[in-house]
Amino acid sequence: METAASALTSAAREADIEADIEDGEIAEEETEIRTEGVHPTDGKRGVREEPREEERARKRQKSEKPEGNLEPGCASERKIAMVVDSDAADGSDGTNPRPEQSTWDREEGFKRRSNGSSKDSSSTRPRPRQQFGQTVPSNAIPSSTSPRLPKGIPARNFANKSFHHYASFPPGWDKESASGDQKTNGYDQPARKYKFELDPFQRKAVECLEGGHNVLVAAHTSAGKTAVAEYAIAMAQRENCRTLYTTPIKALSNQKYQEFKEEFGDVGLLTGDVSISPHASIVILTTEVLRNMLYRGSEMLREAKYVVFDEVHYMRDKTRGVVWEESIIMLAREVGLVFLSATLSNANEFADWIAYIKKKPCDVITTEYRPVPLVHYVFPRHGNGLHIIKDEMGNFRGETWESLRGMLIGNSGSKILGSSHDPQRIIEAIRDRDWLPCILFCFTRRTCENQAMYLSSKIDFTTEKEKKGIRDVFENALFSLQEEDRKLKPIQKMLPILLTGVGVHHSGLLPVLKELVELLFAEGLIKVLIATETFAMGVNMPAKTVLFMDLSKFDGEKLRMITSGEYIQMSGRAGRRGKDKNGKCIVIVDGSVTTDEIRQLLKGEPMPLKSRFRLSYNMLVNLFRVKTTDPKSIVLNSFQQFQKDKARPAIERSINDLETKIEDIQIEDENLVNQYRLLQERKQRLTDRLWRCAMGGRSILPFLQPGRLVFVEERGRNSWGWGVVTNFWKRYNHEEGFVVNVLLRVKKMEYFDRLAFPHPPDSTDVVKVEHKEDVQVVAVMESMITRISSIRIYMPDSLESPSVRKIAQHFMVDAIKNYPPGQIPLLDPIEDLGMSTKMIKAMKETAQQLAQTKVRLEKNAICKIPAGELRTRVKLMSTKSTMRVKLGALRRRLQNSGIDDFEKELERRMRVLRRLHHVDVDGVLQQKGRLACDMDCCHELVATELLLGGITRSMDAAQLVAFFSCLIADTKGKAYTMNPPQDKVLAAAWMELLSTAKNVARIEQESGLDINPENYANSFSCKLVDVTHAWCLGKSFLDVSIMTKMFEGELIRNFRRLDEQLGTLLTVSKTLGDEVLEDKLKKGSQLLKRGIAFASSLYLE
Repeated sequence: METAASALTSAAREADIEADIEDGEIAEEETEIRTEGVHPTDGKRGVREEPREEERARKRQKSEKPEGNLEPGCASERKIAMVVDSDAADGSDGTNPRPEQSTWDREEGFKRRSNGSSKDSSSTRPRPRQQFGQTVPSNAIPSSTSPRLPKGIPARNFANKSFHHYASFPPGWDKESASGDQKTNGYDQPARKYKFELDPFQRKAVECLEGGHNVLVAAHTSAGKTAVAEYAIAMAQRENCRTLYTTPIKALSNQKYQEFKEEFGDVGLLTGDVSISPHASIVILTTEVLRNMLYRGSEMLREAKYVVFDEVHYMRDKTRGVVWEESIIMLAREVGLVFLSATLSNANEFADWIAYIKKKPCDVITTEYRPVPLVHYVFPRHGNGLHIIKDEMGNFRGETWESLRGMLIGNSGSKILGSSHDPQRIIEAIRDRDWLPCILFCFTRRTCENQAMYLSSKIDFTTEKEKKGIRDVFENALFSLQEEDRKLKPIQKMLPILLTGVGVHHSGLLPVLKELVELLFAEGLIKVLIATETFAMGVNMPAKTVLFMDLSKFDGEKLRMITSGEYIQMSGRAGRRGKDKNGKCIVIVDGSVTTDEIRQLLKGEPMPLKSRFRLSYNMLVNLFRVKTTDPKSIVLNSFQQFQKDKARPAIERSINDLETKIEDIQIEDENLVNQYRLLQERKQRLTDRLWRCAMGGRSILPFLQPGRLVFVEERGRNSWGWGVVTNFWKRYNHEEGFVVNVLLRVKKMEYFDRLAFPHPPDSTDVVKVEHKEDVQVVAVMESMITRISSIRIYMPDSLESPSVRKIAQHFMVDAIKNYPPGQIPLLDPIEDLGMSTKMIKAMKETAQQLAQTKVRLEKNAICKIPAGELRTRVKLMSTKSTMRVKLGALRRRLQNSGIDDFEKELERRMRVLRRLHHVDVDGVLQQKGRLACDMDCCHELVATELLLGGITRSMDAAQLVAFFSCLIADTKGKAYTMNPPQDKVLAAAWMELLSTAKNVARIEQESGLDINPENYANSFSCKLVDVTHAWCLGKSFLDVSIMTKMFEGELIRNFRRLDEQLGTLLTVSKTLGDEVLEDKLKKGSQLLKRGIAFASSLYLE
């Protein structure tokens, strides 16, 4: 496997070198957009002017000439804006005055100051004459605040490789003193020389590193961000210091370890379950390991010159994002920080935060440049042909989309739900066009496997020689496994699929299979890889084509369309540097996707970086142990608090505006009008409740005859008004219920396969707007019928013709006109619908409350005024009430933006720690607290109570390991009321755990924290106990895998997490001095760590 793995990295490196050599044959121009930034507001970002039309035309004509290797869409066709360096001195001809600079003042915000002649000596240096419409390279304009690049890295110009540079300075920073030779660190030669010439954004990042600044590089996949990290590593080695390179996931850690091992040699690896050369000059580690090292005061940190945070956009992760913030805050200011990220919409804000807490500049280098441009195609579901929707130049082809969309909607009636033939047809077209390899993204693991099996049964992509290569790699990769593990069903099923050139990749796969697929794909032996989005979030393995099977995904709460940021991440895997002229992104679409949605998706708006900071007990007790900083300081320096502080001025302005608007609305007899409005709302709520009771059973079915008038609305969202029933039918393959076909007025129809979504009309007044809306027969859920009229009208035999549907609507309007507005007769829920005794009782209570409300309405003195004036006053009152609600929300948001809420939560958590005797009244850490410091799990308080309570004394090693699986099992939001473990000792321990959890939660609740003891106890799960116990008793992986519904890869991931937990418990047992517990944990770890569950990574062999 060393051959396959080394070929992966060497091929990627050769591709990068080849691409840069090719770029060097073209005379290009470098475009830099540079600005200064300060805490905590962005201000102006720079000065940018557009070239004149004649200059643009001249450049276009020049680009059309067949010069060199230029292809359509290359840099010479691009429109290049003139950019004036914000710190440049006046031009020698006096035609280019320096633009204004921005500085931050804590009291007055941004001040504008004009720049006269520069006092810096660099202002006297000659600079090229600048013509309007011409870009001046940054190396030709001296900058008093931008670091200079050491000699040895030649300057080049790159068209189509523009980048944005934003320099954020901490408050009070003397920018002028940062100029001169201080920026070169006294070295004449660069710390690292490359075999290729750096791109402009890479050169700028290197300059900033040499200037001693922290750096954030935000760029697309394969743009070359790692080159910046390599330069930071070289700078650390130049001074005989260490570099720590953090990654968010172990798979990426393993890949980076292999890459850097070949490049630098002295490289170590530290993850939760692997430790290789921990004292090397370069250490690859996960962010959690770095956080734990900071809390333990590791000696390694004192020798660190740089810390690289790769994929720092993982900081937005809900559960793990806080780890990044803790690590960044606690790192010493002297340590240089390098952040590598996908493109971010608020990268400048992140840099402002870093500059603020680290008290030194932080530079943001952002580029939209893609080494391989992308072309986006759409394929109409169940249609034909690939249609370019967005070309290499980023132009959205709206006409193509509109014509395609019309076809999709027009053919919606012939669609078949669940068809799997479209991917096969597209893959065949891709193969015929020589667009392989391809990554097909699906959003469920089962869909990935089903598609792989289906596709491999239909198409064979490999030659006999490639099949032999696949078989050899497969056998070598599995050679170290035991015979019984090699016979596992997932492994046996995988080989036939791989032999056809099809691969599958998702988080539920066996780790050895997942890495095997990655290596085969990197070697070019897998032609079509069917994967979930986790493949795009981890290892960097691009393809020529990316295909999206769907644009909707379930995010754990609801089915939604993928975001633009998610699309950027996945589509970025298209295009291999040095191999492909462009990357292809193909999306399968249907009529449910609107023009705005597809435009927004392809617009490429990056996602913002949001703070996930939160307080935890493990954080607090560790801070008391290290005593280098206090909890309040951590809160004050968090990114979340920084964002809140920055938002306060805008919130205060909104509050002032709303208060003014509310004062301007004057209503006569306001109190009486408000009482009337509230009573009307109560009346409506009671009426709705009455009808919900009525609609809750089958009693309404006899009344849903054709011609019956019903009122259709989606509660709290949309209303279609009155319609006419045509028929009803029972739902198929869903929970019990029925669907009613209703003739309704609709604004327009949106189609999704066989389902249709009718957009509601602008008004529900059918009398006034009967001729302005379309009329369609719409299938609606029974829950959307909120009222049933006693009126029935004549219905034609067929409603296929639009004219007949209009006639039926006229009949309905004529019937409604016979009654005053709002007084259409309704069926009586009790007398007409014949409800059950229980329902009748509930409905009678509601009806009684409704009658009382009506009486109170009639007695309201405001009813005596004319109806028109009353409606006007009620409408104004509703507007004013809505404004008051918004005002209250803004005031709460303003209140929450301060430090007060964090301080209150901190005090409440401290109260819990004192009551549980983790700290004393003076804040001194006690024995329990010292044990909780090493409890690196989600339930440190419960785990500590269980250990000290002696619950483990009656357990053997296997039982002990199985029991502690309860601390890592995820319930995924469900209240698990499952059967207790089969083993009697474990069943008793499980009940004790639930009791302990409730007691701890009760103390938290009494201390003022918002927690429900029952819900907290339900967050624990014993679903892994029996499985883990059987595994530790020596059962095979095949036997234990059939005991659970989890994917095999998910089960192994839980076993490995459990082993990490056992490691922390072993540390706790040593602190506790419990030798018996220590021996049990050691033996338990040996029982757990065996077989395929702990097979070593193929990247490390």
